[in-house]
Amino acid sequence: RELIGSTREVKAGPLLEHTLLANQAYIYFGYPVDWKREYAIEVEHSGGYDFGIKISSMTATIKKRIVADAMFTRNGYVHFVEID
Repeated sequence: RELIGSTREVKAGPLLEHTLLANQAYIYFGYPVDWKREYAIEVEHSGGYDFGIKISSMTATIKKRIVADAMFTRNGYVHFVEID
């Protein structure tokens, strides 16, 4: 606070360390332009083994969702970052 001239006191929450580590990763990877925090990835597929037989009333669609702490691309590859 003294360095930036602030008088407001902010209490350190439980996510402070997580945020600082994410910022450190952002710096480590060279400030990626397309860096996105809390990036959700969702995949949808029909579950089970159908053996090539499709019965519309018996086909269940399964959705899986993962939330990465950060995502960026480099050299044509997508990189997902998990901070823990």
